[in-house]
Amino acid sequence: SSEGDAWGEDLEHAPTWRRNEKLVYLANFVHMTMYTMCLGGVFDNFLYSISQQQRVLVPDAPIVLGGGAPAPAATYVDTFGAFELTFSIRPSREKVAYPPNSSCRQLYTCGSSIIHITDGSGNADCCRVGDRMPLMFFGNGSTQLYLAMDAVGQNESADRKDYLAQQHCNTQMELKVEQWTRIKVKASGLATSKGQISDPSSGGAVLLFVNGTKVCEVPGTGYHKLPSRKHAHVFFGSLQAPFSDDHLPANAELRDVKYGKPASNMFVGVVNSIQGILSIALMCPIGWVGDHMNRYTFLRLNVFVGAAAAALLAAAVARLDVTMLFAGICIFTFYQQCISSLLNAALADNVPKARRTRAGGNYK
Repeated sequence: SSEGDAWGEDLEHAPTWRRNEKLVYLANFVHMTMYTMCLGGVFDNFLYSISQQQRVLVPDAPIVLGGGAPAPAATYVDTFGAFELTFSIRPSREKVAYPPNSSCRQLYTCGSSIIHITDGSGNADCCRVGDRMPLMFFGNGSTQLYLAMDAVGQNESADRKDYLAQQHCNTQMELKVEQWTRIKVKASGLATSKGQISDPSSGGAVLLFVNGTKVCEVPGTGYHKLPSRKHAHVFFGSLQAPFSDDHLPANAELRDVKYGKPASNMFVGVVNSIQGILSIALMCPIGWVGDHMNRYTFLRLNVFVGAAAAALLAAAVARLDVTMLFAGICIFTFYQQCISSLLNAALADNVPKARRTRAGGNYK
């Protein structure tokens, strides 16, 4: 038969070779599945996520601000110059309004505080660099959202009136009460702005988004170049001890509060470049070892290399650890180069010359 002709006279070993051929197909299937899981499109999305070094400040379970509720516990965060702060807010129907004779009108503090990140310098509220990184608050008697943000080179002796004239922006419309609204604050240079800065000549800006739509921005490079702070205070509602605050807490619920860097295309490019360069560098050494060592022993040992790479990458995903990520990618690249080159040779070992074209098609 044509099958018999393909195997030649060595029909005795034909069943073993057929079994080995199928094992090669299975190994390639497992390898490609692992490759897709470890370094496929989902992994690229993870790279964008890890590049943000994002910290969850409030989980999906809402916390309550104002309305007589106990003040939520403050927390800490390491800040960045270029950053993204995202959260969901549900304003209460009962808005915070100051009495007509309140001194807040002279102090320019007639607002109800939502989120305040500060390094605690000065009075922790205004107007030293680091006091507001940023401050989010509602206007007096409304749910109109305000963003106030410090910048490098600001006048630290200015009062709140002059500060707000230069370094704030706000929504034109009030946020809907008793409804969840998604908010994003982004301090960015042109490189990470994704074309969202209105005036490119400004070199950067701090921007405010409501439900994915940009509603206002404060232009300038001083915002995204603000020096990072270790263990900056994060207050939900008014400032707490040891600080005092002239702002009342807003009546609202908060959830899903996250702080991190803007997603970086450069980080993803660097990771992919390292993998490509390493693949080229390993190609010849792996080929030489494959020629001077039993390739089946090499393949068996490579299984453990692949398992170690998968474990490291899984740990990197779980812990958002950049060091583990790079180590896992380097080890996985070695595993990938080994199995890609040696499986083809193993297939050729177990398939007669007359069937290799067909077997190659099945392998792919």
